Amino acid sequence: MAPTLPEPSRLMMLWRLTRSFGAWGLAALLLFSGSASARDPDGCLECHRYRGLSSLDAQGQALRLFSTSAEYYSQQLGPHARLACTDCHPREEVQVFPHEVKTRVDCTQACHLATPDNVERRFSHSEVARTLERSAHGDKALSSLPFDPPLLREGQSSCLYCHDEPLYLHPKQQVEMGRSGEPDIRCRSCHQGELPVDTAYFTQHVGARFEPQRPPRQLAQVCAVCHSDPVFLEKTGQHDAVASYLHSFHGKAQILGDRQAATCTDCHAGEGEDVHDILGKAQAGSAVNKAEVAETCRSARCHVGATPEFSAAAVHLEIDPAKRTPEYYLAVFFVLLTAGTIFVFLLMIILDLLGSVIRKHSHEDARRVALARKLLAHREGRQRLTRLTVHQRFQHWFLVITFATVAITGMGLKFADSSWAPALMSALGGLSVARGLHRIAGAAMLLGFGYHLIYLLVVLVRLRQAARREGRPSGWLAVILSTRIIPTPQDLFDFLDLWRHLLFLKKGRPRFGHFTFLEKFEYWAVTWGCLVIGLSGLALWKSELTSALLSGRVLNFAFIIHSDEAFLAVVYILAVHLFSVMMAPGAFPLSKGSLTGDAPPVELAEWHGGEVEALAEALKIEVKDEDIEHEGRALRWLKHAYRLSLVVVFSLVLYASLAYLFHTILTRDAAPTSITEIPRVLTVESLTTAHKEAAPLTRGPLAHYHQTPPWFEDDTTNDCTTSGCHPQLPHGDKVGTRAFLNMHATYIDCRVCHLGGEEATLKVAWFDLKTGARRDTPAVLRLTALLKAMDPVKVDEPQIEALRAALAEAATGGNAQLRRWREAVETTRPGSRVWQRVIIEMRARITDHLHGEYQAKIAVDEGEDQRPKASEAEREATARYLEGGAGLAEGERKRLVEQAHGALRAEGRLCTPCHTPAPGLIDYAALGYTAERIKALQTEMLARRMKKLQEGDGFHMKITPEGVH
Repeated sequence: MAPTLPEPSRLMMLWRLTRSFGAWGLAALLLFSGSASARDPDGCLECHRYRGLSSLDAQGQALRLFSTSAEYYSQQLGPHARLACTDCHPREEVQVFPHEVKTRVDCTQACHLATPDNVERRFSHSEVARTLERSAHGDKALSSLPFDPPLLREGQSSCLYCHDEPLYLHPKQQVEMGRSGEPDIRCRSCHQGELPVDTAYFTQHVGARFEPQRPPRQLAQVCAVCHSDPVFLEKTGQHDAVASYLHSFHGKAQILGDRQAATCTDCHAGEGEDVHDILGKAQAGSAVNKAEVAETCRSARCHVGATPEFSAAAVHLEIDPAKRTPEYYLAVFFVLLTAGTIFVFLLMIILDLLGSVIRKHSHEDARRVALARKLLAHREGRQRLTRLTVHQRFQHWFLVITFATVAITGMGLKFADSSWAPALMSALGGLSVARGLHRIAGAAMLLGFGYHLIYLLVVLVRLRQAARREGRPSGWLAVILSTRIIPTPQDLFDFLDLWRHLLFLKKGRPRFGHFTFLEKFEYWAVTWGCLVIGLSGLALWKSELTSALLSGRVLNFAFIIHSDEAFLAVVYILAVHLFSVMMAPGAFPLSKGSLTGDAPPVELAEWHGGEVEALAEALKIEVKDEDIEHEGRALRWLKHAYRLSLVVVFSLVLYASLAYLFHTILTRDAAPTSITEIPRVLTVESLTTAHKEAAPLTRGPLAHYHQTPPWFEDDTTNDCTTSGCHPQLPHGDKVGTRAFLNMHATYIDCRVCHLGGEEATLKVAWFDLKTGARRDTPAVLRLTALLKAMDPVKVDEPQIEALRAALAEAATGGNAQLRRWREAVETTRPGSRVWQRVIIEMRARITDHLHGEYQAKIAVDEGEDQRPKASEAEREATARYLEGGAGLAEGERKRLVEQAHGALRAEGRLCTPCHTPAPGLIDYAALGYTAERIKALQTEMLARRMKKLQEGDGFHMKITPEGVH
């Protein structure tokens, strides 16, 4: 079956689009008729370049868009930019205006491409169709996809599951060649007359194909159409391959913008192979077949030195509760370990904070604090209470710095699909820099751990020597067990006693010694973490060597261990450890132990009361009643408020951590919404969000082939569309009948056409789309007037400054061509040859931007700074109408509609009041339009043709291979 494109293109749909308001179409057709003829010989862009040319379905949801990008053709942004519209759409059908469509587009038909020397060459996609038929993505397989509702309309080509325009790299990703309009301008600066080939075509068509045609995020979105769709997965029994890929390092790197990490086609098509020839895993010759996958991994761009065992590592590592694999059980172990640790210690903190608020202030606690203060003032007492020596503090801060570095860089990669991860990686200098920092800090942390082991050995040797001198047991085991950091049965009793105290089963806290059970736990947890995280990180870093010595499957276990143990360490340090040394009321804002070696008196009394009392007794230090300091009521209540706020914070941390952990083992991985939520149906919402600056590389909507430019400017101050009643492209009473009205709606406020009365001239002005405030003539219109008046050779400083200011404002809309013009004007010398070429190019192509890139709308000017708004009565009627919905009686519905619209009328003005010779409804000159454009808008021929169209007459356009006449 030959692939075919969606039903009728925008050009072919004009018959239905103009039945009810065809005059708008003719108005667009006759404006600037010569500006695009060289790049658009059929003259189709005279109508179809206008933004917003569209209609809505009966429910006002699905959008039929009929506009396309003029820049696509003028700058050859895609593979079809060298084709005329009639190369795909039958000339005999589109030369009748309004159009009547009968024939669908067949992609496999032969095309005629004209080379620079006017030699015609034939091209066809028929070979692609034949290749697809023997692949896993043949037309038979794709046409039977179990989507409900179907994603494509009946008769649409299955190619649309993957393909939409543009196919070239997004302009932001293209390598700029310093060009000023011509891609080969730098080449010609040295090779005048020596370029026998079409350099512009080669650099953008052939050269672009040395790299993948889609950015990695778009490619993942293409595959996610099927391989992340719940309906597809359920009916085929497959797992979410896109989710498991994005869970791997390859996928996370792609999410963070790395274009070097392997994509789906890198593995499933093989290096340099046709992506249309992807075979199933079980098929012989498939790049991921068991017999071939090792060679696929060892390609020149990937793991060159890997052994065949390397391919045992899973790219699609699935932690599925339904599949009891060893990897799953390992993940369960770490989840339970992390959940148990976090639950016990965070709950302990929460109960301790609540208990300190509920319980009455103990005289014994105050006495112990006073005793600690006296000991710290005593020379020997302070020395014996020192928590960390200088050498230990140095090791501690070295560990803090290295751990913080690996945590920040590692968590950004682990949670790559989070909204904050790309910003974090960008702040660190990008993924490659972050990976380098992660490895350097990880290696340094391991070296620090090794140094600490040597330090321990030296300490043990000295303790052994001291034991010999004092006649105590000096064996290695005896010496090790004598150190205060070794856990003892007393630690277990202290742990249980503390919980009894927190649960109000015991009155007093345990009187801990020099090291509490918590400090011992943290010390040995760090030892465990350094070994586990460090060794698994080394295994992943040197993955080829690991797989050669052991097995590629070891990398699966190393990935789980490294990732999950790191999460446990980060959460514990941020929540439990930092609380004890920074946020605890007795330590806030920072315990001095890590800086000076001394702990605050409150901390000593609370967590080391046994040592404090024993030392005081040994030094014969006592506390009298006058030594005890009592807190004031205000300070006590302030501390209570602080404790309660911490209870809320730690409760949220506990809930979020446990929810994330159990979600990972109780549910299957799902791809991020940024990948799966591509537009399935073209809607106004998808147009307003798909091309925002924050996400410029999202895939275009399915079932829509022609390039959709990043064009739609949100109108946030229009009562009609922000009320919830009308979409931003509002005209959709019948499918396909309001295209040109929607085109006007992109730059004319609703009230201009729907305001009651028949004024001879309506007072209007430009109003900003974001603020609704009155503004000057839009930059694109100012540029048009400036370029017409400017002599490229002569230097007029006021004109140049005005030109630069207008370009700077116009370029803020994000258009690539306007940005390049701005850079060229700001960096070239006025009057130079390069300057002249830039001005001439701008003058010839500025009309490509005179169809909606205003960042403003024409609205009724009522003498205020803001765009006219609905009255309070109109807003109330609108709210009641929306609230009542289908439950409203017909009479009440009609009354509320009339009240909500106030002076507005349901039927808008026809085109004649604006598109007739002066005086017309609108003063175009006051809006900043040039005389030439005003003349085109107000021509008598246009008015006569409008009248004929309104009477039902059509006409024939003489479209020939040479162009439209």
